Amino acid sequence: MEIPVREVIRYLGYRKVMPEEEILQKIRDASALLNERIRPRTTSVRLSVIEWDESHVQIGGMEVESRGLTRNLHGCREAFLIAATLGTEADTLVRRAMVQSPADGAVMQAAEAAMIEAVCDGFQEELRQQVEKEDLCLRARFSPGYGDFSLEHQRDFMRLLHMSSSIGVTLTDSLLMVPTKSVTAVIGLSPMHEETVHDCSACMARECAFRRES
Repeated sequence: MEIPVREVIRYLGYRKVMPEEEILQKIRDASALLNERIRPRTTSVRLSVIEWDESHVQIGGMEVESRGLTRNLHGCREAFLIAATLGTEADTLVRRAMVQSPADGAVMQAAEAAMIEAVCDGFQEELRQQVEKEDLCLRARFSPGYGDFSLEHQRDFMRLLHMSSSIGVTLTDSLLMVPTKSVTAVIGLSPMHEETVHDCSACMARECAFRRES
């Protein structure tokens, strides 16, 4: 899997300035190690969507009070729940890198963040190819913890996707996923003629430190 260098740089906090060669080499080394050691896993389920009002939506057996998610899914009759993980080896690699140096640890964290997003992008593309045969397209991913979409719904993802058995992800009492480089998200299904936007221009988090420049 190609881990986008520019995305790693963005997660490291660089904006319009390129890091020095030493950091670029650390990025290349971390990316090579991840490609050698990491085997991502993904899972999904397709569920019906019922929109009750402007801030309440039901996705299968998950009832959500969230104005942001309801806006994201407005007009959708179905949605995918997805989950992806880099696995426990990713956490091990970060710990080992931190022992070497804070810089190595930061680069590994950033490389893994870019990798899990690339995994989700690739998985979403697979789903897009499936549904385009039905003249459907996909909305932008929307994850628990974003905006007013409560992290409490991670429990619903665990239940509906059987994440422990399907991809080896568990949930702590504080609603953190283990392995830590794991992602859950809702992806709405829309009519093919609808124009969809998947980059940061569609995101409401205007002050996000990792926001891509338009």
